[in-house]
Amino acid sequence: MRNLNLALALLAGLFFLSPPAGAVLVSMDGDEVIDGIAFDDREIISLDSSPGSAELWLGWDDGFLHEDLDALTFLPSGNLLLSVSGATVIGGLIVEDGDLLEVDLEAGTASVFLPESTLGRLDVDAAHLLPEGHILLSFHRDELINGLPVRDGDVIDYDMEDDSFSILLSEDVFAVDSDVNGVALLANGNLAVTTDDDTMIGGVPLEDSEIAEVDLETGVVRIFLSFEPRVGQADVDAIAILRPACDDGFDNDGDGWTDYSPEFGVGDPGCVVPAAASESPECQDGIDNQGDGTVDYD
Repeated sequence: MRNLNLALALLAGLFFLSPPAGAVLVSMDGDEVIDGIAFDDREIISLDSSPGSAELWLGWDDGFLHEDLDALTFLPSGNLLLSVSGATVIGGLIVEDGDLLEVDLEAGTASVFLPESTLGRLDVDAAHLLPEGHILLSFHRDELINGLPVRDGDVIDYDMEDDSFSILLSEDVFAVDSDVNGVALLANGNLAVTTDDDTMIGGVPLEDSEIAEVDLETGVVRIFLSFEPRVGQADVDAIAILRPACDDGFDNDGDGWTDYSPEFGVGDPGCVVPAAASESPECQDGIDNQGDGTVDYD
């Protein structure tokens, strides 16, 4: 494992590494060995399609979190949003399995971002934050939301401000009744999903340790990431796909401008290229602005 880089996080009971460019973050539903490295069902793993690429991205001290992760996504600030498989205590905070929690990775604190009571005490099984107050969600069981049926294989687009939702992906795309375990929206607008059982989606076989990419306009499906030969029996239980700050759809630095744009004055002035990892101009100006001996974002 690479050098741990945040003393504050270590003191708070967390330890994590710098986000890897182009890698997928996953958590499994059981203890697992991937590429010869042992992980438990709480930890977040960074990997790509290359054998041997798996490494620990985020680990937890037993005193901070001791439940299986069910859902995983990020806020524009870089704070983590997650849901766990059962009622528990996280960082001293009493939580339910339907709570969506915000974890400040640097401070090592947890708070409730979206309480379970908002959606009728539903167990959140997958989540992905969208801009403008929307969030993609899938649930552990078939449920009713505001009197309307939602199945465990549906992915909904929930508007947190209006308390309304629409079905973004229907369970009908699966050949058998399948529970969506993880969801993420890709930069190209396609949806990445993983399920709790081997299934068929859009005519494409999907193993429970594979991630499918679904074109929401055409219905075309392909395997986005397969690491089936590299794991044992555990399923992928949560996924997150990190995008650079200048290409993630969010105003990360809160200056009223969003992302890179080739047209002057339209995008964030701090985004000189779409791959930039920070929207702050000071993070890309080649100057040690704080006088701390470091220059720009690494």
